[in-house]
Amino acid sequence: MPNCIIEEDSHVYNFLCYTGNMEYLSEREVKKREDELPSLPVQLMKYIVIVGGPCGTGKSTVAHELALHYKDRNILRNEKEVYVEGDSFHSRANIDKMSAGIPLTDEDRLPWLITLAQYSTQQFSKETSGDICFLSCSALRKKYRDLLIQTITENDSDIHPIVVFLHGDPEVLYKRVSGRKNHFMKPQMIQSQLDTTEPPNSFELSCIPIDTTNYSTIKDEIDDVIGRLNKYL
Repeated sequence: MPNCIIEEDSHVYNFLCYTGNMEYLSEREVKKREDELPSLPVQLMKYIVIVGGPCGTGKSTVAHELALHYKDRNILRNEKEVYVEGDSFHSRANIDKMSAGIPLTDEDRLPWLITLAQYSTQQFSKETSGDICFLSCSALRKKYRDLLIQTITENDSDIHPIVVFLHGDPEVLYKRVSGRKNHFMKPQMIQSQLDTTEPPNSFELSCIPIDTTNYSTIKDEIDDVIGRLNKYL
């Protein structure tokens, strides 16, 4: 739109616009010319928030509650998910191994991580932006987190991955997992997960480590995560 100067003349506002020649345009004419300009889409950030950590830290619950909390600002299409449960994507072979108390190897995990990253990026509408998708996934080691982030950004460079990494005291985690019903991850697997875990260091700028040990309730944990996450979103 040409630059305009508002002039007041007998309480009637005119718009002096440069259109090649100096001319007075009525407010209606200026509005008409504005409407004729091509509309440009507002480009907002897109995020995938990966909620990681060993079993017993509350990954699935936190990720699901975060998706509900941020639902009002999410403009994903109705048929698209805003929450992706990583455990649902394990192969039958992976589930059988974990159910038998056998730790997964990199060979087991890497295809699972790639599938999760690719599926999560597919949840964004091509016609909209400003979306947030939440993914629960252990992402225990730095190379697993790097693989998730790399795969996400290779699929869609407009998406900004953030990792919320939950951790806690082993005794507390064991107690939490012991109280779960109908889950393939058994309490005896906690130690192998802790042995595998590499908490984020200060060089992982997109990671938010959170100690879940001393929260009285899951609501306290979620409220703290939201407070930390709001600084990034």
